[in-house]
Amino acid sequence: LELAGKMSPGSRLILTVPAMPILWSAFDEGIGHFKRYTKTTLGQAAAGLPLRRIETNYLFPEMVPAAFVRRKQRPPGATVTTEADEAMVAALADIPELSGGTNQALYVTGVATQAIRRFVPAGSSLFAVYERV
Repeated sequence: LELAGKMSPGSRLILTVPAMPILWSAFDEGIGHFKRYTKTTLGQAAAGLPLRRIETNYLFPEMVPAAFVRRKQRPPGATVTTEADEAMVAALADIPELSGGTNQALYVTGVATQAIRRFVPAGSSLFAVYERV
């Protein structure tokens, strides 16, 4: 995080990163993720930097089942050998356009789970706030 060295003291860095290494899939590879983090590994990545952690919480616990399904569709590191395989990887990397009803259902679920996110030890993303010391 070379960005930390460029920040002014007192400024804040807000991060969202992919969470839960067990969810690693071809989707991650397709959209350019390098790693999925836990609270511990994100803290380790920031260790030694001039940053003070304000908050770290998992986001989108309701998306974990869908992420497991996506993982089963195409295992991470699967060899791409044909045009059909390339098309499959590309399709998995696409973020699908959701129907209005699906989007609304996910929104309602997200609002409903917002209050408990600080206490849920899982989610498809991690949210962190750091302050430059």
